[in-house]
Amino acid sequence: MKKAAALPDESAVVPVEDDDVFRGTWQTCSTEVTPRMSATGFVFAQRLQSHLEIPVGLIDANKGGSPVHTWYAPESLRILEAPRDSMRNMYNAMIRTYRDFPIKGVIWYQGESNAWTVESSQNYAAEFKAMIQGWRHDFHDPEMPFLFVQLTAYERNPYHQGVTYPILRDSQAAALELNHTSMAVAIDLGDPTNIHPPYKLA
Repeated sequence: MKKAAALPDESAVVPVEDDDVFRGTWQTCSTEVTPRMSATGFVFAQRLQSHLEIPVGLIDANKGGSPVHTWYAPESLRILEAPRDSMRNMYNAMIRTYRDFPIKGVIWYQGESNAWTVESSQNYAAEFKAMIQGWRHDFHDPEMPFLFVQLTAYERNPYHQGVTYPILRDSQAAALELNHTSMAVAIDLGDPTNIHPPYKLA
């Protein structure tokens, strides 16, 4: 998906990053497309296709550095008893348009952008669960599988003497209280000098 934001139920979208590679249509994994897409998503889809022995389509909708609230469905705000957000967000532009599309599940890799403070890291537990529930509500699928990666090891956590990432990892695990969720623990597979470890094949 092109990286964009919109208000709920608004057709006009605002680009958040220029990208002329993604066209918002099905594209083959060409040498032009693959380097620009999610490496984790690519490896997951490749292995899933090999296991199932059927074609697999991956909707690549991501934006580096985006905090969880930019992916809230309207229902997420209701769950959190938060004011209706009048700001455009990426869920509305990049995910909500697929509400009637028969997707099989979601894979998710995010979190460090919510680890600014101890409080924001603790709040992530409720916010992440509300995000998942909001998506499931919008897709009319209360059992939609939601698989996510816990933050990897990273020695350069700059926030509060490095204590926020462990707190956020614990908050991520709270989402396992929801049915049909699963967490990949990657703390022993990461690169302590790179929050986005390059080796995805382990």
